[in-house]
Amino acid sequence: MEALETSFGKNQYVDKVLERLLKSNRKWGARDRAFIAETTYEMVRWWRYLWELYGKEPTLKR
Repeated sequence: MEALETSFGKNQYVDKVLERLLKSNRKWGARDRAFIAETTYEMVRWWRYLWELYGKEPTLKR
């Protein structure tokens, strides 16, 4: 959730956010890292896809 919040809330590229997150949590194993990266990328893809269907620019404002 931290990666998504930083990426969406602060308009930072998700790959850079994930890079910092994974570097700061070296105790995570390879499977954990893969799961976190894959899940985060999928959520970003769906977020963008849903906003494209909605026809507006993505925003966190209600």
